[in-house]
Amino acid sequence: NSIKKVIYKYFLRVDGYHSGSIQCVYTGGNQRLYFGPGIKLTVETKQEESPQFYKLNDKKNICLATGFTKKDATDTILHGPEPVLFSGKSYYSRILKDYGDCENSTTPCDENDLDSGFDVNAKTKFLTLSLFWLRVLFCKTIAFNILMTLKVWMS
Repeated sequence: NSIKKVIYKYFLRVDGYHSGSIQCVYTGGNQRLYFGPGIKLTVETKQEESPQFYKLNDKKNICLATGFTKKDATDTILHGPEPVLFSGKSYYSRILKDYGDCENSTTPCDENDLDSGFDVNAKTKFLTLSLFWLRVLFCKTIAFNILMTLKVWMS
């Protein structure tokens, strides 16, 4: 059986996003589509938002850049891990730990301070406390299992 390879040129268009073309697509058996090697498809929005910078911690100088739509928007300012695009969101976020002295640097990390940025409500506190007690219960269960195992081994 020889697989018949038919080369097509597909055009990709998503409303509100840049369009591009995908080449070297061929069909194999069972109506499967095969993409050529090394194809990376990135769909970016046409709307361009610049990043907002936050200083997260005074002691460790952690800087957060969030709310930007172009993946390389912070490459000249922050060096480190790649920006992250969360599923279901249309913006990137990037964090850098131990950045150095944010106040005295030329980067805009000291524009906003997040001490007053997050409002903690009762539900968040309840969930945090519940998670803490579940961890305590888990640790007690592990300790009890270890003690019972030692008791069985000694008898």
